Formats: sequence, structure tokens, C-alpha cells
Amino acid sequence: NLGLDVVARIFAFEDSTAPYNANDLAIRYQSEDGVLWLDDSVDNGGKPWLNPYSDTAQKYVLDIIFDAIDHEVDAVLLDGIRFPEEEGMDYAYFGVGTEEVSKGEILSRFIQRVYSTAVLTDTDVILAYDAYAVIKGNDIYGINPLELKADGYAPYIDLEQFVGEKFGDDHRSYAYSRRLPENDQGARC
Repeated sequence: NLGLDVVARIFAFEDSTAPYNANDLAIRYQSEDGVLWLDDSVDNGGKPWLNPYSDTAQKYVLDIIFDAIDHEVDAVLLDGIRFPEEEGMDYAYFGVGTEEVSKGEILSRFIQRVYSTAVLTDTDVILAYDAYAVIKGNDIYGINPLELKADGYAPYIDLEQFVGEKFGDDHRSYAYSRRLPENDQGARC
């Protein structure tokens, strides 16, 4: 052991590729028969998202996560465990009956499914979350992401949110915090 951990970073519902290949996984525009919903206009680079309420979309993401666990990674960094920004969501269709289950509840159930499998294999689950959205009170999680079951949390700051300039495809800066064991009274940064 070289003292290195293998971490599989997996984007969940913020996946702009899979919906084009299997649009039954995606958030739809206005109705079940509608076209793919995009998070912005096509001219502005709008992308489709996987539907967190879709059992098929959840299974697709879980299969990727479980494949990483089967390959004995030390941890899974779950990114994109969220809903799109509020703008344009009036046109998003998640399916029949989805209004009866909150965003926070559906994400919590999903994370619990991941965690219950990961814990059996000693694989850590780390949840990446948008710190700026949480600070601003944006409802992309429907719950405080720190209430979602995980071994650790990786808040990220999107630099574009502060300066308004493009930095490339991946301009997120991550920090990492580990959940302290219940009996650990010490404070750590």
C-alpha cells in the first residue's frame, strides 16, 4: 500500500450524456411524451439531466456506482446528486405522482441505497455539494446536503459564481471533510 486511496468520482443526475442515449431516463419538457428538458437554451449550451425520480435513472447510476465498488475503490465521490437550478424548472416534468415525494426525500432514499451497499464493502461514500447554492438557499437538494447519509462531504465552489467568467469545463474547487465517529469529541478541519 502506497498510502494512496482510489476514489471514483461519479456524476449522478447531472449527467448530460445518458439522456441522449436513453431519454426515458431524463427529465422531460412539460409532459411524459415531451422532448428532453434542458437546463438552459440550446444556444447557451443547455444540457439534459437524468430524472432523480425515475427508477430507471436511479438504477443506471447505481449500476455505475456498484461497478466501481466491485472494482474495490476505496471511496466513491458522488457528484451531481441534486436537481437543476430553479430557472426553467416550471417546464420540467418528472413523472406522475412525483409531486407527492419531496426532492430531499427522493435524494435521501437514493443516497441510502448507495450507502447501504457501500458500507458492506468498507467503501466510503463522499458527497460533493454546491456550497454556494446552500449558502444562497437554492433548493437544488430539497434538504441540507449535510443531512444526507455519507462518510464525508466535499463542498465545492464554482468560481464562475463569483467572477462570472468561464474557466473551462470543470472549474469546481473541492474541499473535503470527513464525518467524525459518534464517539469522537475532537474538532478537526
